Amino acid sequence: MKALTRALQIYVRQDVRPKAIAVCKSILEIDPRHPQVQQILTFLNETRRNDRGRTAAPAAPPEPEACPH
Repeated sequence: MKALTRALQIYVRQDVRPKAIAVCKSILEIDPRHPQVQQILTFLNETRRNDRGRTAAPAAPPEPEACPH
């Protein structure tokens, strides 16, 4: 879990959305109720829709924190 969280931090900071989304989904398979990852995934999906001109996205994603697992 720590490695996935670290990868997510890197992908979010570098704006590599497809990989960040994939890591979010992997984390949620392990911990489906992880609220922070759910927020990040929502942000990434909204940003992707915003790029297509459909919705406005928040200014920045929540910062993923290291997981104690």
